[in-house]
Amino acid sequence: MTDIKATLRAQHIETPSWAFGNSGTRFKVFAQKGVPRDPYEKLADAAQVHAY
Repeated sequence: MTDIKATLRAQHIETPSWAFGNSGTRFKVFAQKGVPRDPYEKLADAAQVHAY
């Protein structure tokens, strides 16, 4: 069990940049509150997620 826990702790999971913006389809974009307005805010959001 300790080997499994150590392996999971060493695992790095990347979050794609599109996860920090509005989502939608080719027909409609679903706007959300608090969406980053520029790449700097997107990086700040990603850093906040990475902190936890």
